Amino acid sequence: MAAKKFVIALAFAALWPVAAIAGQDADIKKLDEAVQQYLQAGDWQGAANSLKQLIPLDGRWSNYQALGNAEYNMGQYDDAVNAFDSAISGALDDKQTSHDTISTALGQMFMAKGHALAQLGKDNDAITSFTEAAEAMPNPGEAYFNICALEYNDSLTTLDPIKACNKAIAADPKLADAYFIKGSILISKATIDAKGKQSFPDGTAEALQKYIELAPNGPHAQDAKDLLSAVVK
Repeated sequence: MAAKKFVIALAFAALWPVAAIAGQDADIKKLDEAVQQYLQAGDWQGAANSLKQLIPLDGRWSNYQALGNAEYNMGQYDDAVNAFDSAISGALDDKQTSHDTISTALGQMFMAKGHALAQLGKDNDAITSFTEAAEAMPNPGEAYFNICALEYNDSLTTLDPIKACNKAIAADPKLADAYFIKGSILISKATIDAKGKQSFPDGTAEALQKYIELAPNGPHAQDAKDLLSAVVK
């Protein structure tokens, strides 16, 4: 069975969580309100246009983060990466916001940057960004799964996706797709002895069974059952 490609996609919430700055002037307030309205309506172009006017007046890193989100949703991935880089740099220099808030935001921004890089086909850079996201996030399961999926999809990689899959599963045991990828990789490592008997690595059946348990109607359920039937005879 040919390996399936896993799509890692990101949808951003259309909410603007940053509170207005006390004492901000009328132009900043007007632009900030426009950004909120555009984001709530899912009008990414309108939000981006307003943010580009707002940022020279109010250069908070959260504004760059919002710009990156808007540009990502419009498919402007290069621009999104640049915006996320500015946001990340600003957040790392922020000594006033609480550590927990910064850590959460950094996890989100490294994840978003990783998705944009993956869309650009820059898998190695995306893996680096997802790794940085995992280090910042309290629950890094999704970040490790994205690494696992990228490595699995890349036929030229010399990396073993199982390591990332195991980290994803350890962080979030309910990530069904991580089990499917793990089982698919393990089954590809089957060996045949001199008598023609096929043997599968330890954990192959368990990984496929776990996917079926967690996602009985999932998109890979039938494939998992077919693979499992080849392992358990």
